[in-house]
Amino acid sequence: MKHAFLPIILLVASCRPPAPQPPPPAPSPQVSVVETVERAKLARQHFEGGTASFLEVLDAERVHLTNEASLAESRKATATHLIRLFKALGGGWNN
Repeated sequence: MKHAFLPIILLVASCRPPAPQPPPPAPSPQVSVVETVERAKLARQHFEGGTASFLEVLDAERVHLTNEASLAESRKATATHLIRLFKALGGGWNN
């Protein structure tokens, strides 16, 4: 009797959907800043070569400055959280 259920169990097990894959990790803000620096330089070179408009240069620089601000905010948040952790663990932080 036990062997009669084995094909059914194997069939049900094979019908399960695969486990969902985790999303790929987001690039770090520092990597984004490095990439946007290169894009801004390239846009300026294209502008100076006459193959791009100044609007493209401004847009590339805007994206770069936005990413730099995001990196600064991320570093600030990390430092703030580390200070809070240090204080919570009794680190003797004086105000």
